[in-house]
Amino acid sequence: LQALKEAPLSSSTLRATDIQLMIDLQQTVLDNLPSHKKHFIAKRSKEDFLKFIQGGGQIIGLKEGEDLVAYSIVEFPASIETCGFDTSINIENIQETAFLKSTLVHPDFRGLGLQKTLIDARLEQAALADKTWAICEVDIQNAASIKNLLGKGFTIRDSGISPVDGMPAVYMYKNLKTAMLANLNNNSLQLVPVEDWKKHEALLSNGHIGIDYFDGFITYRNEA
Repeated sequence: LQALKEAPLSSSTLRATDIQLMIDLQQTVLDNLPSHKKHFIAKRSKEDFLKFIQGGGQIIGLKEGEDLVAYSIVEFPASIETCGFDTSINIENIQETAFLKSTLVHPDFRGLGLQKTLIDARLEQAALADKTWAICEVDIQNAASIKNLLGKGFTIRDSGISPVDGMPAVYMYKNLKTAMLANLNNNSLQLVPVEDWKKHEALLSNGHIGIDYFDGFITYRNEA
């Protein structure tokens, strides 16, 4: 993938033989997170990883030597019931949709832009699979991931409850085939603190999309 050519580490598609490396990295990341952020990480089992590997998606890994230091999952599920997201979210055509799942980076390798690199790699993989949409589920409190995805052209278009941990989540969408409109109507923007969950739900259900995240606030634009 073009996105991985500039990465400072070797890259590869992870296989069943790499599952224990993924389990170990997952545990290292969880051990280094404060307790109030541990639910940001969807803890995967060996069976989960095997399902991703065998289910038509891909797990992209970055290694230093033999050590796995980052991985990221893109999945192409056949039905909304098997996508692992809130099944009430709006998906026009499941066959044209890529689902961006977990990205984990070893604590010693943060600050190198690896999460952004892996977003690019998964979007490239989705485009190669001829998908129209990429969707990502993000905990409403996960500021870093929301900002990274907004910076890559995603917008917040739906809300729901994560089936993984039962926590409020926003669903971020990117159209891979249509350029987003650059000009904004400033009069239609609303800033909402992340704690005001009911406001997020109300705006998202009434034609607004999230376009920016700064200092604990999400900016919404009215698409109506």
